[in-house]
Order: sequence, then C-alpha cells, then structure tokens
Amino acid sequence: MARLPHRFVLPIALLAALPALAACGDDSEPTARDEPTSASPTGAPDTSEPAAPTSTPPDLPACADLWVEGEVLASPYAGCLEPDGAVSKSLIGCVNRKVAQHGDDLYAIVGGRIVRAEPNRNHNDVYLDLLASCTG
Repeated sequence: MARLPHRFVLPIALLAALPALAACGDDSEPTARDEPTSASPTGAPDTSEPAAPTSTPPDLPACADLWVEGEVLASPYAGCLEPDGAVSKSLIGCVNRKVAQHGDDLYAIVGGRIVRAEPNRNHNDVYLDLLASCTG
C-alpha cells in the first residue's frame, strides 16, 4: 500500500471530519418534524393579546454624564446610554488592560482618567501610541 505524502494527510483528515463537525451545533431552527405548539385547541381562534415586551432598558448612566474629560472611568465599564436609548460600549482588549472609547475624541484606560484626544483619536499621537503598545 502506498503512503500519502505528509502534505495530503491533514487536508484529507479535515475533509473526513467535516460531517462530524457539521453535526455539532445548535439545532434551534424548526424543521418539518417539529410539531407546532398552541395554547388554544386546534381550530379555536386565538383571542389573547400579545404580551407586553419584557425587556427593560439597561440600568446604565447617560453617556454625557459618564464621559467627562478628567474624570475616572469606572472599572468594570459596562457602557452608557445615548440620548436615543442605544447602548454605547466600545472596548479594545489589551494584554493587561482595556481601553474604552466614546465618540470621536474621548478615551480612557478602564479605571483611569478620561482623555480628550485633539483633534480626534485617529489623529492623536498619544492615543495612537497607546493602541500600538496595546496591540503590539
């Protein structure tokens, strides 16, 4: 029996494992086999009203109150609420710290002082050096 060159062994092994890997995962999509569920008997009209939304807005501070230059950004940082109710949370993970940012010009090492980058983060050498040291 001939031996396969080493460069073919790994691709063949991966191809052979694909069916097994494809079987793993979440099977939450309904299929034709799934029976529909109903709270009312078959054929009876559903007279119940839709349930009120159960999700409550997160208990976060307003971004304008939290992101103040010179103040300390609390650790852990969970984000803040924009005026329209959207959650704002932008974190960059580093080896030993996290850098949070907000808008175009504010940033802080989580647990440190909030800094305003002039003219903005993308054109501020101090911020860019921080990112370079953070991401290597």
